[in-house]
Amino acid sequence: MGMKKSRMISCLLCCSLCFVFMQVILHRLLKPRLDTKMTEEGGSSTEYLSHANIERFLRLCGNASLPVFLFDEYILQQVLASPNNMEIKNRTCKFLCNKQLVTSFAITAEKWLPEHKVHSFIKESVKEGFTSVISLKSEHWNSHLESYSQDPSHYFFKRGGHIIHLVVLYEIMDKSWWHGAIVMDAANEELQEYHSYIHASRVGVFAGLVDKFETVQVKMDSISVNAPRYPKWTLAQMNNSRYIECNHTQAKLFYQKYPLEETERMRTFREQAINLLRKGSAILDGLGVRFWLSSGTCLGWYRQCDIIPHTTDVDFGIWIKDYNKKIVPSFLSHGFSLDHQLGKVSDSFQLSFKYGDVKLDIFFFYEEGEYMWNGATQVKTANKYKYYFPRFTLCWTMFYVEKVRVPCETQSYLEANYGTNWWEPVKIWDWKKSPPNVRENGQWPEEEWDDVIQIPDS
Repeated sequence: MGMKKSRMISCLLCCSLCFVFMQVILHRLLKPRLDTKMTEEGGSSTEYLSHANIERFLRLCGNASLPVFLFDEYILQQVLASPNNMEIKNRTCKFLCNKQLVTSFAITAEKWLPEHKVHSFIKESVKEGFTSVISLKSEHWNSHLESYSQDPSHYFFKRGGHIIHLVVLYEIMDKSWWHGAIVMDAANEELQEYHSYIHASRVGVFAGLVDKFETVQVKMDSISVNAPRYPKWTLAQMNNSRYIECNHTQAKLFYQKYPLEETERMRTFREQAINLLRKGSAILDGLGVRFWLSSGTCLGWYRQCDIIPHTTDVDFGIWIKDYNKKIVPSFLSHGFSLDHQLGKVSDSFQLSFKYGDVKLDIFFFYEEGEYMWNGATQVKTANKYKYYFPRFTLCWTMFYVEKVRVPCETQSYLEANYGTNWWEPVKIWDWKKSPPNVRENGQWPEEEWDDVIQIPDS
């Protein structure tokens, strides 16, 4: 009786082990197909597919010794919303299981593969189940070659209804990373097929520029991932990273039509203006005050990728909502002198500093309906003026090795201030009459003159 019972238990145990073994085999064979099928049918399957794709992609990169890191705004937002940040130790797939069509990673250009090895990497990705890989190049100005170059910028690895987006970041001036914009090619049928996927990626809709940041390896949803050490700071960078370059081809055409006969005075002014630009940028950045190149300085950057050599000042714009009462004392403590302070914070505020022989004019901008405007005051008469601009946003650019902001809608900004003939150089300019966007705005009451017209030592 005991022998029969023992044989029966052994038989049941063997059957159970065989059943478990068959389940494991079937799971491995059918899971990729089920993931894909479920994704195509919609529902929450994309959540699990994204996790599986990320795991496969990171394994692929690990085998190739490629230190990719998370560069995804959506996931970083989820991280910030989590009380424990990235170290989630329970079984919930919190970050990498999501319904986003695209998950973005990045790698620096010096760590990315040379072109002749990329093809092998793509072949390995096919073995991992990625059915389609698209690579895109972006054009940017190479200051060393003094010409534009086309460099790898974006790769898309598709599996099922989900894409892994790899962004290649290029170093600029030792402290920033640049990536190109995703440019759709109407002739590329495969690219057009995945148009919705590519534009679902929040990275690459525009070219971007971010300050370099540290990464750290973390365990995220049971997967080891390199991620930004400080997610909040990195996310803020990514959310405000849109980048535009001055048009060097346009600048060459400008100088061909209007050759520059540079004098010693012009060379001296450019050197002093660049120095002032760097110092002014450092002061305002230190205060956390957003500013952009405005007026003639913006025109020089956009039209000729240079400071206009026959001008006498540098121009910044600042939102009045970003005004900081520490601005004046900070400039004074860094060797600037206050040339004048006009208007008041609530109306037509303007500051002007001098550093050596060069003046820095800071115009404060106000919002009014569909427009933005800055004000000016004529010192002799106390007459007020308004300069109206269509609404604009801010982009980053590089100008004489400085990372500074400019209006993204640069041409409409300049046309408001200089008209449609902004291309043509003008040496005689009346700030009260020449700009097409200037409007007379009354006169300051005489009892306010001492407050709204402040000129030290006058």
